[in-house]
Amino acid sequence: MTDDRSSAILIRVWFEGEGAFRARLTAVGDASAGAPDGTPGQATVAVVASPGAVVAAVEEWLAGLLHPDPGSPGS
Repeated sequence: MTDDRSSAILIRVWFEGEGAFRARLTAVGDASAGAPDGTPGQATVAVVASPGAVVAAVEEWLAGLLHPDPGSPGS
């Protein structure tokens, strides 16, 4: 397995009903989100209901990229 820890995050924002905020954060190109053979894929990081929760989810995702859990797939 390579030591490529690069990844990207896609943030999709939409509004439901009376303007209820929604966002889905998806990690793209992350080997840990892909197939068991290490082929990069995508995985939902979070689905949130406020702009502040988007920021918190990005911070958490970035912390995991900077300091991966040694026991997690792709690390």
